[in-house]
Amino acid sequence: MARSPLLVVAALLAGCLSGPQPAALERETDDRLVRQIADQLRWAKDAVASRAEKDELDAARAADADAVTDLRKRLRKLTAAVERTTWVREAAALSLQEGGGDEPALAADFERAAQLRSESLEEADEIAQALAVSKVPRALTLSELRNALLGVRRAQEAEQRLAKIIGKAAESAPQPHGSDAHASDAHASDGGTPAAQVSTLGRLSTTPMPVPRPFISAAAKLLDEHPDEGKGLASFGPQLSEEATQIRAQLADLEASRPPEPAESTAAAAARSTEPKLGAQEGANAAPASAAPPTAADAKPPATANVDNSFTVAGDVKKLLQKRGPPRAIATRPDGLLALRYQEPRPCGVESCPALVDYLFDAQGKLVRDQVVDKKQ
Repeated sequence: MARSPLLVVAALLAGCLSGPQPAALERETDDRLVRQIADQLRWAKDAVASRAEKDELDAARAADADAVTDLRKRLRKLTAAVERTTWVREAAALSLQEGGGDEPALAADFERAAQLRSESLEEADEIAQALAVSKVPRALTLSELRNALLGVRRAQEAEQRLAKIIGKAAESAPQPHGSDAHASDAHASDGGTPAAQVSTLGRLSTTPMPVPRPFISAAAKLLDEHPDEGKGLASFGPQLSEEATQIRAQLADLEASRPPEPAESTAAAAARSTEPKLGAQEGANAAPASAAPPTAADAKPPATANVDNSFTVAGDVKKLLQKRGPPRAIATRPDGLLALRYQEPRPCGVESCPALVDYLFDAQGKLVRDQVVDKKQ
């Protein structure tokens, strides 16, 4: 059975002395443990003392860098409080198991630590969710959420160890026999001491982790806002594989619940273009000086009057427009494909030459192919 670090130190010191362990050394060890537990509980209490106001959370979600800085500091204190209170619960239980210290005080510290940990997790999760959607760059990172989730995982594992210690203490309670059992039962019915004399440790109880698990929703929101952070889930490793699965599931729910963007006709997209004119009216001022004007008949930009409004800005069409901006020309070809024309460098011997390229899409917005319609050698 694991022993408290302070008790182990005391035992080692006692082993170096001749004769029985001095009572003064026992008191000193107990006093040190009491002081450490009191310090950890005080720091945890300070971390949860001032709860973040709604206005501050809203400011962090927007673009208030000062609010983000303040909330990040609070989040670090709260996640540290989770670790501190987990330590207190194990230290108090192990001290009770060894039969040392003020049992009522240790039992109270054990229960107080559970309450402070629950409050720390609740507030830390609230702050993490606000920072996850903040417009301030790197207001929160997946690495920070991973560390917070590890703290929750360690707390859960500690509670599992405590369940074994408490269960063993409850099972070892002496049971009355014979006539003493009848007398004890009668005394219990009158409100006296129960028949089974359970120790202080055996009467304690473990505390499950909150459901839903803290920081899962914050991680999903962070990945929804910043997809580039998604590769960080690989760093969670086997220890947090369950949490990574929950994050992916919540992320999928967020994506599924997002309302679809309204479809927009290609004619409307062309009207929003910053180009002064499209199609056959494309002038020399619209092209860079290095661009070669089309000379072949098929290099003439198709007129926008031929655009079929059945086409919608979706799929690959939408991605190309978002990436490249308005095209030099846009129209429906005789073969039924939608053409978006851009000027871009293409291979030309050992170098690159400016070329006019048509990107062709089907009616569903899927890219079919691209073709060079004119290239300056």
